[in-house]
Amino acid sequence: HVTDPVTEPAAEPVTGPATEPVTEEPVVSSEPPVTDAPDVPDVPDVPAEFTVDGVSALSPFSLAVIGDISFADNWEVMQNAAAKGYGVDDFIGASLLDVMRSADLFMVNNEFCFSDRGEPLTGKYYTFRAAASNVDYLLDIGADIACLANNHVYDYGDVAFEDTMDTLRAAGIAYIGAGMNEAEAYAPYYVEQNGVKIAFCAASRAERSFYKSRIAEGDKLGLAGIFDADRFLAEIREADASADIVIVYAHWGEEYNKSFTSVQTNLAHQFIDAGADIVLGAHPHILQGMEIYDGKPIIYSLGNFWFNMKSLDTALLRVVFSGDGFDIFIVPAKQEKGVTAEIVDEQKRRELFDYLESLSPNVAIADDGRIYLK
Repeated sequence: HVTDPVTEPAAEPVTGPATEPVTEEPVVSSEPPVTDAPDVPDVPDVPAEFTVDGVSALSPFSLAVIGDISFADNWEVMQNAAAKGYGVDDFIGASLLDVMRSADLFMVNNEFCFSDRGEPLTGKYYTFRAAASNVDYLLDIGADIACLANNHVYDYGDVAFEDTMDTLRAAGIAYIGAGMNEAEAYAPYYVEQNGVKIAFCAASRAERSFYKSRIAEGDKLGLAGIFDADRFLAEIREADASADIVIVYAHWGEEYNKSFTSVQTNLAHQFIDAGADIVLGAHPHILQGMEIYDGKPIIYSLGNFWFNMKSLDTALLRVVFSGDGFDIFIVPAKQEKGVTAEIVDEQKRRELFDYLESLSPNVAIADDGRIYLK
């Protein structure tokens, strides 16, 4: 079911000092963070929007997913939190933490490395490194799976990359999209939940000038890559043959571009043709639109969740599995001044949903955040 490999367009922008490509950003609320949030139903009272072949009578369970998060000690959000004496419960709103901590599975995009070793990549302006002890923040928010297929996990070279995997492994947090060799980097992570086998796969095509050479090959450590998608498509097909549900997390797109690119679309469709049931994305730092292709949802970018000091709309994704499939809920939030909290004002929530609908060719969002085919 695989189409021809994606043709490479002009290089995607590389972040540099004072030259981040910035296009129009979504409107953000000026209201201070509020934590008393509307309830999201545990199990929708309508048939599942998305069905899964061969799955029926699912006992309900949930998956939560966020976009970019950084606990790097040398970066502004952690420095701001440290200066104010903030802990997790101070810089992430209570209602978001409730969803994250109560989810049966919770996946994050780990956009930094854990280490006190290594040197920053020569010529790379933004490099993010956290002390190994900062893995406690991931444990505190309830993280089960860390996506390492991104353009910051290798910022301090081989030793810091190895330290990152070792740190997560020691903390009992699974990681995807990276490994000590090609086989590990492209190995799906399988987990069984309520009798259902789920496969998680991740790969990156971000920051070509620094990271294309960090793709794992043979015995060489590195990331799973989608600069050439063939190897990753084989991983998805392997996952589809072994699991009931396949979830793909891709690091792709253009920074601060609200529109997803044709490369993202072509890849997402290939992922679904190969067997993916849900395709998620990160890297643009802002929310992008969504699409439903062949009955499967594509969330092109979850944006920054807790990543920098900019004022940006973001979202927590909540996937509720039940019956013969699943529903996806967008939990709208705002990153502002070092704090990320849910948007609870009904008008502001609806404005963000309407904005996302305007970026999405065939997706509508109900008032409770549930997405469905338009």
